Amino acid sequence: MKNLVMSVAKGYGWYDLEPFIISFNRNCPNADLVLFVDDLSEFTLQCLKSIGGGY
Repeated sequence: MKNLVMSVAKGYGWYDLEPFIISFNRNCPNADLVLFVDDLSEFTLQCLKSIGGGY
């Protein structure tokens, strides 16, 4: 069974989210992350997509 972490990000920039994403990927390699987002810049969305998480 795989763990699932769900979180919400509204209005954050990439540099606000980056530490969380890096920490999650480093410490939870066998878990999935569902990130509900709203009001994120195109840059932030592109950064999330570029790390290959399918966010």
